[in-house]
Amino acid sequence: MFLINGVFFQNQSWMDATLKPGEGMAAVLRAGMFYNLFTGLIRTDEERPWLFTGGLIDYFGESTLSKITMSSDVFYFTKKYDRRQDLIEYRFKLRGNNLWVGGYSGPVTGAGLAKCYLTEVPETFLSPADDFEPFGEPSVPF
Repeated sequence: MFLINGVFFQNQSWMDATLKPGEGMAAVLRAGMFYNLFTGLIRTDEERPWLFTGGLIDYFGESTLSKITMSSDVFYFTKKYDRRQDLIEYRFKLRGNNLWVGGYSGPVTGAGLAKCYLTEVPETFLSPADDFEPFGEPSVPF
């Protein structure tokens, strides 16, 4: 099982208003690079253990991951937001120190840059029983 934490970047443009001395208000077009953090989980599919399944959450909502492929130097998946129909393809290459760099592309989103960290954790990570046993009953230990 893997925790995935990353960021994707989007070039955006928007209309704004500005005050021009002696002329009054004027419409202007502004542009900038925005980043959006994402986090999620990738694990072996319970019904098909030869496949991975997963999900992410970010500013735009929850999403399901499919077509997940991981090797020693490439990682890619398809993302579908739960409340949208379009698909977004992500592709990464291992840069080093567990940093994966790459990008995304989709018919609605366009293309952009992304990077993430994958952290392998045991299945017991999702169960508090083992880790909190020294504290007695499962509760906040402070």
